[in-house]
Amino acid sequence: MTARIPETLADITPAWLSAALGAPVETVMAENANATTADAARLRLTYAPGAAPDLPTHVFFKASQRRNETLFYQHIAPHMPDAPVLPALAAGYNDEQERGFALLPDVSETHSDGEGLGGVPDEVKDAAWLALADIHARWWAQTESLLPISEDIYAFVFSVARDGYAAFAEAAAETLTQETAVLYDRLLAGWPFPALTQRLATAPLTVVHGDPHYGNLLLPRRPGGTLLWVDWAVWHLNLAASDVSYMLDWQVESDLSRIRLYHDRLTSHGIAYSWAEFERDYRLTALAHLVWPPFWQSFGLPERIWSETLKSMGERAAAMGLAELLG
Repeated sequence: MTARIPETLADITPAWLSAALGAPVETVMAENANATTADAARLRLTYAPGAAPDLPTHVFFKASQRRNETLFYQHIAPHMPDAPVLPALAAGYNDEQERGFALLPDVSETHSDGEGLGGVPDEVKDAAWLALADIHARWWAQTESLLPISEDIYAFVFSVARDGYAAFAEAAAETLTQETAVLYDRLLAGWPFPALTQRLATAPLTVVHGDPHYGNLLLPRRPGGTLLWVDWAVWHLNLAASDVSYMLDWQVESDLSRIRLYHDRLTSHGIAYSWAEFERDYRLTALAHLVWPPFWQSFGLPERIWSETLKSMGERAAAMGLAELLG
């Protein structure tokens, strides 16, 4: 079992870091001095004399209760060296604590979270969609080795959505239309719906991000730099279109040309995925994603986030006739 994982900044000692990194850390200083818990921290390190000269002087420590994220850094990121994701310098999970960690390269000098940009530039949005297509292509129909570690995210999200739906419906009374409410009743009563189950059992699956929105990007500070997809806590195996439909709903994206941009990039890798197949999977996953707004509301996300997305999802479900997928 992984050694005990730090829960406070004081727990992130040179000895703990030395064991995690396999390098003789001599001193450590947290540079976000206002933080007291060790959930996320930028660390400055020095090493004992004689240590390798190329060891990182700064690392980013991230902790999570979700084993899923640790598994991503242990088993998936190392097999995507050219993908726009950060590799972990070290990662582990402690079952007793139900707590995992990842030590990531510090990219604060080359990337930012985009705050202060007044929105994500169009060229960055395009790059984000292309990057998702590249990641999906990398794992397309090559997921057998990941089956033992892939979490059933749909089951987890559905159970939370179902249990919290009554409170959600009350909180969303001004946004939840009668048509969407009826759709929720049918969806929650018949989950998982057969059309989705059958498709998941027969179609090529891939690694999907699970929570792809522009807030989960690190943007390059300099022109020509590569963006990075971060926060892989709910990665799982799914239809590639799942990330696409999620992106459109979360962002309330109006530029639907990015769907074609994504599909063209995916098939450019030699993936046999017709537009008709993609549209079918897009519709199935768009319907499945209706479980997310009650899930987010149950976890206390601000109303402005889940309410806007609920409105977008409801309108799209009506326009696309998604109710017919329930039989």
